[in-house]
Amino acid sequence: MEQTKQTMKIDFITEPWEHIIIDDFLSPERFEHIQDLAIQELGRFQVEGPNTFRRDKYVRYTKEDLLPEVTMDIMKLLPHREYDDLVKLNHWAIMPPNADYPTHIDNASRIHTFTFYVAPEKNLGTILCDNPSTNDNGDHGQPDKSTICEYPIEWKPNRAFVHNPRPKQWHRYRSGDTHRINLSVFYADPTKIRSHRQDFDYFID
Repeated sequence: MEQTKQTMKIDFITEPWEHIIIDDFLSPERFEHIQDLAIQELGRFQVEGPNTFRRDKYVRYTKEDLLPEVTMDIMKLLPHREYDDLVKLNHWAIMPPNADYPTHIDNASRIHTFTFYVAPEKNLGTILCDNPSTNDNGDHGQPDKSTICEYPIEWKPNRAFVHNPRPKQWHRYRSGDTHRINLSVFYADPTKIRSHRQDFDYFID
């Protein structure tokens, strides 16, 4: 069956740091498929519960490339860290209602981060921080100075928040009064992945 053609809307934004917002990233048919998978993943979460060290978030990596539409061409739209090699990774992320993930910079192995908002219809997006801290430990550490100003990205299904993690790109997120389901896609440098991470088992071929 032929897919309905969609028109992406791409915005390049510089405040508080360079990032991209892409609306209507997938065709309606493709996005409906991803939403169906999200329902299945929510069912898994409701059985297994949170599974990260922060105890209020569920993450499940998969070797299946859930968003083959995310390519290195998108990564190259913004400046990025130097790297020796690149692998693609993706995982589901689910947060229960009223949960917080603190201010951080994505870990040092991640050259590109593509955050795709899936479900529900209404929730909270990502909050970008204008924060002068330079104490990033390369693995989701928190800043040692106060944030000057915050720039919220509105939650919208089929929207992508795209950035290439670099110094001072502090951000945080939280869920509203319902579960928050997104897909995260990364291009990562395997030589910089820390040994405690599960990423090594989920490189996409």
